[in-house]
Amino acid sequence: MKLNKKKGFTIVELVIVIAVIGVLTAILVPVFINLTAKANEASDQSLVKNLNTVLAMKEQEAGYTKVQTPTEMLKLLDSEGYNGETLIKKAKSNKKIIYNLNKNRFLFENNKDASDKAEDLWEFKSNVEFDTVNQYSIYLNEDYESIAPITATAGLDVGKNDEISEITYDRSSATTGRNTVIRTNGGDLIINAPKDTVKHFELANLVDVIAVDGDNSYHEYGKAGMAKIANGRFVVTESAQLDEIRAVATNDAFNNIKVAVVGEAELPAITRDPLSIEDTTEEGTHNQLVLEVQTLNESGQKKQDPQFVWVSVVVEGGVTTKTTEVASSATVLDNTTKIPAEQQTPAAAEAKSAVTVTKVSTFEELQAAVDAKKEYIVFANDITVPSNKLDQATGLININYSCTIDGDSHAYTGQGLRASQYASFAVNYATTAKPMSVTPVDIAFKNITIINSHSAGRPIETRGNLNSLTLSNAKVLAIGSGQNQCLTIGGNQPTATIIDIKDGSYLSSGAANGYCVITFNPVYLNINDSTIEGWASLYFKGISSSAGSYGSVANVTNSTLSTKNVYSGYSDNFGTISIEDDNITVNLDSSKVLALENASASQAIVSFSNIDGTTRNARGGTHYYGSGKYWVRDCLVTINGESTSSFGKVRLNQIPSNEIVITGGTFVNANEDLEQYVAEGYQLINVDPVTQRVVKEG
Repeated sequence: MKLNKKKGFTIVELVIVIAVIGVLTAILVPVFINLTAKANEASDQSLVKNLNTVLAMKEQEAGYTKVQTPTEMLKLLDSEGYNGETLIKKAKSNKKIIYNLNKNRFLFENNKDASDKAEDLWEFKSNVEFDTVNQYSIYLNEDYESIAPITATAGLDVGKNDEISEITYDRSSATTGRNTVIRTNGGDLIINAPKDTVKHFELANLVDVIAVDGDNSYHEYGKAGMAKIANGRFVVTESAQLDEIRAVATNDAFNNIKVAVVGEAELPAITRDPLSIEDTTEEGTHNQLVLEVQTLNESGQKKQDPQFVWVSVVVEGGVTTKTTEVASSATVLDNTTKIPAEQQTPAAAEAKSAVTVTKVSTFEELQAAVDAKKEYIVFANDITVPSNKLDQATGLININYSCTIDGDSHAYTGQGLRASQYASFAVNYATTAKPMSVTPVDIAFKNITIINSHSAGRPIETRGNLNSLTLSNAKVLAIGSGQNQCLTIGGNQPTATIIDIKDGSYLSSGAANGYCVITFNPVYLNINDSTIEGWASLYFKGISSSAGSYGSVANVTNSTLSTKNVYSGYSDNFGTISIEDDNITVNLDSSKVLALENASASQAIVSFSNIDGTTRNARGGTHYYGSGKYWVRDCLVTINGESTSSFGKVRLNQIPSNEIVITGGTFVNANEDLEQYVAEGYQLINVDPVTQRVVKEG
C-alpha cells in the first residue's frame, strides 16, 4: 500500500511567519490604540463643547444670575436634560475634565491658561483623599460613600450628600490668601483660614469661624442656626438666614471681630462670651470693645459709619455697675444675652439706648414681664398656663404696649378668659387695671408655638389700636372642636392694621367650622412662605360691632391656603377665601388655594358672599339678593404665577361688580367655567380631564 505524505511547515517557515506577525503587531497595535484614544478624546471634546453650549445658552436667558456653586451649574444643565455629574464620570479619555466656576465653563486640564486660577477650578470626584493637599476644589459625586468628618484645604461642594456631620476648612498655615466657595447640606462648618475669603452656601447647623481675613471676610449666603466668630469679618448677605451670631473671646479679649450686613439683609441677634472684667472689684472704669458692626451696599462698600459694641463696668465705692449699649462711639454693650436685631439699627445706635432681654421660664414670669412692659421677652423653655388659671381671666396674657415675644423654639400652651372669649394672648383688651394703649402698638411673635385647646379658642386676639402684628416662624394652633379662630383682628379700628405672616409660619384652626385668619377691621395682610388652614383660611367680615374689613388688601406669596370643610350638603356659599365686605383685594402669587370636596359638600376657592343690610346701608349701593341678603361689590381677586387651586369653585354668579383676574396657575376639578376670568393675553388649556392651566398666549 502506498502512503500519501503531506508536507507541513518547516521550522524555518514557522519562525518567519511568527516574525512577520510580530512585526505587524508592533506596527498596528499602537495605531489601533492611538485611534481608540483619539476617538475617546474626540468624544470627550464633544461632551465639553455640548455642556459649555448649554451653559452659554442659559446665560442668555432673561433673569439669569451668575452661578455661585457647581450644584447651581448642574441644575442649569439638568433643566435642559443633561445630567452633568453622570456625563463627566463617563468621560472616556485619560484627559481630566475640570470646571471653572468663575467662567462657568468646562475645560481639559491640559488646556488651562493663566486666566484659569486654581481657586476657580473644580474636580468632580467620588473618591477623595482629604488628608492630602488638593490642587483643585472638590465637588462630591452622589456615590461618595463616606459620612466621616472632612478636613478640606480647598473649596468643597458636597453635592447631594447630606449625612456629613462636620466639615473643616483649614488653611491656618497658608501665607497667601485665596477665595474659596463651600457648599454644605447640614452638619457643622469650621473655618480656620486667616488669609482667605470664604463664601458659604446652602445649610449648616453651626458655623464656627476661628479666623478669616479681616477685610475680605466670611460671607454667609445660606442658612445656619448659630454662627460663631473669633477673628475676622462675618458678612451677612441678603439671602442669609441666621438665628444668632456669637462673638467668641480669645484669652479674655475679642480680637478684630467685625459683623457686616449687605443691602436689605437683617442683622441677626448678637451674643458674646463673658469677660473677666464683669467680675472685677477693682475701683474705676473698665471698658472692652466687643465688635464692629458695618452696613454695606450691594457692591460691598460701607454705606455709613460703623457702630461699635462695648462692655463697660464701673466699680465705685465698692458698688459695681455694668451698662450695655450699641453705640456709634465708644461706651458699652450687654454680656451673654441676645440683642434683638430690631434694636441694632442705626437709629438705635444714635439713640444709644440699652436693649433689655427678659428671659422667662414660667407663666407667672411671662405675665410679670408683660405687666412690666418688657420690650423683648424670650422663653427659656415651654410654658403652660397653670390648671387653676386655665380658662380664667387670670390665665390671659394681655399686652397693651409694643413688644416682641420670642419663643426661642418653645411652646406656649393654654388660654385665659377675655370677656366671653377664650384667648391665649390678647392685644389691647381694655380693663380697669390695664387700659388700652394710647398710641398704636407693634406686636411680634417669633419662633414660637401657641396652642389653644378650648372649643371656642382664640390663640391671638387683638382689640384695636394696633399698628402692626408680625408672626415670624410661628405656629398658631386652635385645636378645640368648636368654631375657633387662630388669629382674630377684632375690636373697632377703622384704620388699617399691617399684618405680616412669614418665615414658614403655620396657622391652623382644628375644627371643621373654625376660621384661621378672621378680620373685623381693615387690614394690609402680607402672607409669605406660610400655611393658613381653616374652614375659611381668610375671612373678611362686614360691619358688626367692629368697623368691617372694607378696603382690605391681602398679598399671598409662596404660601398655602387650605380648608377643613367636612360638612355634608352643598356649601359652596362659603370659601377658603371668604369676602363679606366691599372693596376687598386679594392677590395670589405662586401659592396654593385648596378647597375640599367631601361626599356632596363642595367648597369655593373664593367666595364673594352675602352681607347684611347694615353693612350695605353703610357702604352704599344695592346689589340686593333677597331674603334680607346683599352681595358684596367692588372686590378683586388676582391669581398669578404658579398658583394652584383644587376641588373648588370661584363663586361670582349674580355679582357683576366684583372681579377675578387669572394670569397664571393650575386648577384641579374646578366646577365653574374659568374662561370668563382669564386675563387678556392669556389662555386656558386643558392638561387632562380634571386639570386646567392658564398660560400666556403664544
